[in-house]
Amino acid sequence: MKRIIILLFVMSIFSKYISPQQLIWKHTGGPMGGIVGDISINSSGEIYAGVYPFFLDYSGLYKSTDNGDSWFKVETQFEDFEVYAIYITTEDHIWVGTNFQGRIYRSTDNGITWENKRNGYNTG
Repeated sequence: MKRIIILLFVMSIFSKYISPQQLIWKHTGGPMGGIVGDISINSSGEIYAGVYPFFLDYSGLYKSTDNGDSWFKVETQFEDFEVYAIYITTEDHIWVGTNFQGRIYRSTDNGITWENKRNGYNTG
């Protein structure tokens, strides 16, 4: 019993050195003027945010390359569409779901060009 008490005492002294790393949240300000509906991060650590308007019309796809400290709008053919969903594959292909007739777009070159993969709602 004495060994257990000594072991617990020693463990409590060193527990602050062996505890798991603490996660820290940082307020960044984000893309201004809209509601962030979805966020996804590629293998290079670049952050993509899908935005739809709240007060001002800042809808679209935004990107940060500095851990969210600054954001810029990604130039796309769906620039003014509201982006509700983002998915990035392990190959860094970006899939984006928009509000415009349920269209889905894909980029295989990190957001430089986009291909419409679903042209509107299925009415059949």
